[in-house]
Amino acid sequence: MSTTTKIDAARESARRGGTRLTAPTLVASLRRVARETSRSGLVSLFAAFFGAIVAFGLIVWAMERTDPAGGISTPIDGLWWAVVTLATVGYGDTYPASALGKAAAMAFMIGGFVLSAIVSGTVASIFVERRIREGKGLQDIRLKGHFVVCGWNVHADAVLDGLEAESRGAPIVLINGLEPERFDAIRSAHPDVDLRFVRGDHTLESVLRKASVQQCRSCILLPDESGGSGEANADERTRLAALAVKSIARDVAVRAAILKAESEQHLRRAEVDDVVLHGEFTGFLSDSSGAIDDFIKRKFAEAAIDLGSGDKPAGKARLAPGPDYVIGGTDVAFVVGGSVTHG
Repeated sequence: MSTTTKIDAARESARRGGTRLTAPTLVASLRRVARETSRSGLVSLFAAFFGAIVAFGLIVWAMERTDPAGGISTPIDGLWWAVVTLATVGYGDTYPASALGKAAAMAFMIGGFVLSAIVSGTVASIFVERRIREGKGLQDIRLKGHFVVCGWNVHADAVLDGLEAESRGAPIVLINGLEPERFDAIRSAHPDVDLRFVRGDHTLESVLRKASVQQCRSCILLPDESGGSGEANADERTRLAALAVKSIARDVAVRAAILKAESEQHLRRAEVDDVVLHGEFTGFLSDSSGAIDDFIKRKFAEAAIDLGSGDKPAGKARLAPGPDYVIGGTDVAFVVGGSVTHG
């Protein structure tokens, strides 16, 4: 599929309003959970576990119901004895008194011990495998109210530093093509941040869904240099990612950093909330859309430059506006590191 076709498909999906939770979607999710559980073998193991309890409880009851010495006179007594025995509680209020009952009890104790070890080992291996998959960025992330950072480059650490203050303990999910070892190093560099990792192409809806982007508080798009991605088409990939995010959840706040100023108009058409030129100000991409404004105003105040006039409050600071922006009569333009041509 060509890049143009992908953009058109993503834009059409966004126009339709994204994916909504419907009855078929819920059923499909439940089926997926059941399928994953079935593949792990837990269903069969738990069925065998509880089946053994019921079977041996009824067998011992059938053997002991006529002998009042052991106190197993009803099916409930037999089940109670089986659960207490398998749980190694050993109350001793009911027990087999006949030779056949004792033989059945010994078989149940040995078989139950082996079955319990198998179930415990299987459950532990599932959790260990999940942790390994999370470390490799292969595990689906089920979160809500978190931050998602798509892409990675030399300025991404500054973004994490800014989000650390904004997140207030909320998890941050990284989506990029870094190797798992590189993510471990990033997590070690930010020990106070709850970092998660999804490895893949952040322009794909399937990868974004793995990070639960539809439930996130804010999504930040960075020019991606991970996984062999270069700067040549970084802004185009950022636009594709923005369209994909908006197609999944139109209400999610999306903030993007770009390499070329002319890319801003395309990002605005993709309904990106905030766009900044990549570089020094990338670290101010945060949950607060006025973070850049506050930074610029603070620096101007330190330099004794008043952005307001009289009793009017200071206006909105606009960093690197696009070429179609017209400076009005009440605007004040500051040019840093260049020159301005007067018309």
